[in-house]
Amino acid sequence: MMANKQTLAILSALMLLLASSCSTTSHLPENEELYTGIKKMTINSDSKGKFYDDAITEVKAALAYAPNSSFMGSSYYRFPMPIGLWVYNSLVDKDRNGFENWLYKSFGRTPVTITSVNPDTRVLVASNTLQNYGYFNGKVDYDIISQKNPKKKKISYTITTGQPYYLDSIAYIFEGKEDSIVRSKWDERMFKSGDQFNVTKLEGERERIVNSFRNNGYYYYRPEYVIYAADSSMVPQKVQLVVAADRDMPSRAHRQYHIGNLNINLRPSGMMPTESMDTFKMRSLTVSYTGDKMPITPMALLRNFRMRRGEYYNHDKYKTTVTNLSNMGIFSSIQFDFMPRDTSATCDTLDMVLNAMLDKPIDSEFGFNFTQKSNSQVGPNATLKISKKNAFRHGETFSVGLKGAYEWQTDHKKRQDGTQIDSYEWGVETSVSYPRIMFPWLNRRVLRYPATTTFSFSIDQLRRSGYYNLLSSTAEASYVIKGSKYITHTIKPLTLTYNKLINSSATFDSIAAVNTALFVTVRNQFIPAMQYTYTFDNTMSASRRNTTRFEASIKESGNLVSLLQSTIGKDFNEHDKTLFKSPYSQFLKLTLDLRHYIRLTKYSQLAMRLLTGAVWSYGNSTVAPYTEQFYVGGANDIRAFGVRSIGPGHYYDYANTGTYLDQSGDFKLEFNTEYRFRMVSNLYGALFLDAGNVWLMKSDDFHTGGSLSETNFLKDIALGTGFGFRYDLEYLILRLDIGVGIHAPYDTGKSGYYNIPKFWKGLGLHFAVGYPF
Repeated sequence: MMANKQTLAILSALMLLLASSCSTTSHLPENEELYTGIKKMTINSDSKGKFYDDAITEVKAALAYAPNSSFMGSSYYRFPMPIGLWVYNSLVDKDRNGFENWLYKSFGRTPVTITSVNPDTRVLVASNTLQNYGYFNGKVDYDIISQKNPKKKKISYTITTGQPYYLDSIAYIFEGKEDSIVRSKWDERMFKSGDQFNVTKLEGERERIVNSFRNNGYYYYRPEYVIYAADSSMVPQKVQLVVAADRDMPSRAHRQYHIGNLNINLRPSGMMPTESMDTFKMRSLTVSYTGDKMPITPMALLRNFRMRRGEYYNHDKYKTTVTNLSNMGIFSSIQFDFMPRDTSATCDTLDMVLNAMLDKPIDSEFGFNFTQKSNSQVGPNATLKISKKNAFRHGETFSVGLKGAYEWQTDHKKRQDGTQIDSYEWGVETSVSYPRIMFPWLNRRVLRYPATTTFSFSIDQLRRSGYYNLLSSTAEASYVIKGSKYITHTIKPLTLTYNKLINSSATFDSIAAVNTALFVTVRNQFIPAMQYTYTFDNTMSASRRNTTRFEASIKESGNLVSLLQSTIGKDFNEHDKTLFKSPYSQFLKLTLDLRHYIRLTKYSQLAMRLLTGAVWSYGNSTVAPYTEQFYVGGANDIRAFGVRSIGPGHYYDYANTGTYLDQSGDFKLEFNTEYRFRMVSNLYGALFLDAGNVWLMKSDDFHTGGSLSETNFLKDIALGTGFGFRYDLEYLILRLDIGVGIHAPYDTGKSGYYNIPKFWKGLGLHFAVGYPF
């Protein structure tokens, strides 16, 4: 009975919604009109100038405003079915029951009116934007455009830029030593005579001047103490500019300050400032702490300081110090205070006080994904990492990580020997990370940006049921050095991996006898490698509408060992050379990963990724190790297909063993695009398109159609689409993706580009943590 009432309530609400769907203006406030978007923007320009594109972009952004049911945040286009308005008009004045109230709050959208858009204010802001870029005669006008429904209106804007103004004469007026400091960086000026007037450049020059002062001891100098005077009336289309110091600035802003003593207050997480602390003193350093001993040695802290006693205060060194301390990863908060040593008018010394709150000593990370493919291949994959911060009181982090994966066939397929078709992988890794360079002669080197050294050791075991067990151990040294705010260099001067084939089945041995390349990838072997990775990443910049992450990596193996062996008489190109009586690999691997993100609205984004890579084997190797080859498919890849279920080329395991024993390649090309948007509250949706494959650089008889070929290149690219859900828990993202196959690169028995035999056979279900890219 209760179910029937709930069903009737839902049907009633839906009927009411349908009945009111003909009107989206029935509940507009009195004298209000529904805004349905921008009709057009007309741009009139006499002379564009250097900053024309930037100015027009900002003007358009100031005028843009999405109407109800906007298509991907567009100010021009709307979805034909304004569901949000229909729900609002149906339920806004109704005494809503539980379901109707949920429907109203989740899907109802308040009408966007002309008044709420406020075009008068928008054109004022847009006109000021033109003037900020030197278009002093620029202006923006608007017209309200009537629709068939008199309560619906569009807006048309007319942007007239006029001719830009240029800088004529520029005068800098500072006195004494301050004038010398300004002129010491003369070549770094943000503008010069003849440049187009630009307020952004003026603000940048003000910041540059102030930074020069603060790097020379003028601690109390502020941006507002640098003033501008501009006159555009003397010469047509010209601006005469004066840059000067404010005569009313306080006297202390004219004074240079030296660094004095350093006081450090170290407090455990959650400790109140009023609790008592012990004190350690060493020359000009005083450290206050709790407990039997200091939680971190003074040298571990001072190593990250760039400010020294007796030097002039330097703001760049201060910022570097804060960054270095934050990069140690052991503090939850860091606060510097600089206080004059006394209140006299001649005081020129600042004593530093660092209040640092230690973070919780134990940190943990957990990752999980679960994949189900239409071929009945199912399996979870999980990772767990536990870290001890400041493990040995020098700022280092000691970590232990575990990982595991399992796959099985849900339709209980059996091999001829009766074994279940399942596979698993497990691994453990331990590492120690130092917030500095740990290398002979470089330990004390002062870097402008943070650096991290990590030494790690890991063991992994991979079991392919009915085929083989492979054990892999790796020892590695890694250095991560920040080259700038957005650029990171990762150097791995030594990565030594040893792969050992624990056992193999008669089935695998028979396959390996024919496919020697397969045996070489999993045989006992050393992989002595070096790697360099360059990363550019500005995706954390909240002010940018377009952000990019680019990563290029080059890795080589065996060349140094082979070169050393050649000094004792072995041929560099000789095959079957050994290291500790086991063969070692020689290869060169290049990987490129480009990701671009476009913020469409506050709650929507377009994300794109292009990933490619190649590995060349030579000398001591005919094929790269299994762990270095490329593969596609899975939760973070081409989501309509399972892991390693595609390629190489249009090769396919028609025996359908379900293990994907040998579906990897030497060359990879992949493209992904994803439209992410907010649905309800913390629930987000995503529409995605994935394409790619792997190929062999050298053809072999075992992988028919697996080599890279110009003739079949486009047909070899697997294509899938799908829809996903993301639930934002703030500290992590839960993701569910449903992939839909469009084109499989292999022969499926169905002709045409859409060659998925049955729709349900082209579905891939993936549950994971975090975004795919």
